[in-house]
Amino acid sequence: MDDTLLNADQRRRLTSVLSHVEDVLVITERLLCIDEQRRLRPVVLQLEPDAEQTLETELEALRAALATTQDRFNLSPNPQDGRRLLRSQFTLLWTGLEDARAATLRRYGAVHPDLAASLDPLIDELLIHIERVLTLLKPSGPSAESE
Repeated sequence: MDDTLLNADQRRRLTSVLSHVEDVLVITERLLCIDEQRRLRPVVLQLEPDAEQTLETELEALRAALATTQDRFNLSPNPQDGRRLLRSQFTLLWTGLEDARAATLRRYGAVHPDLAASLDPLIDELLIHIERVLTLLKPSGPSAESE
C-alpha cells in the first residue's frame, strides 16, 4: 500500500470511480438473483445458464480486483447515509406522483372528464404511504435540525 502515489484530488476521483463500479456490481448481482414479481416493468434477463455462471465468476473477480485496488491505494470507505439516500428516492417518487394527477396529465393531451375522480384518489393513497415512509426515515437526534 502506497499513500504517496495519489494526491487528495486523485484519491477522491479514484474512490468515486471505484464506488460507481461497486454500485453497478450490486445492481448486476441483484438482477442475477431476481425473483421478485414486478407488474409494471418486469425484468427479463435472458442469459444461457453457462453465460450466467460465467458472468457470476467475472463479477466475483471484478469485486476482488476492486478490493485489491482499494487496499493497494489505502482508499478509505466513504459511508453513505442510507436514511438520506432513501429519503431522496421517496421524495422523487412523491414528486413524480404529484405530477401524475389528472390535472397535470393535460400536458400529454386531452384528459377524460372522469379521470380526476378515478385517478386522483389512488394517487392520494400512494402519497399517503410514501409520506408515512418519509416520516419513518426522518432523521432524529441533534443533527436532525440541519436536515
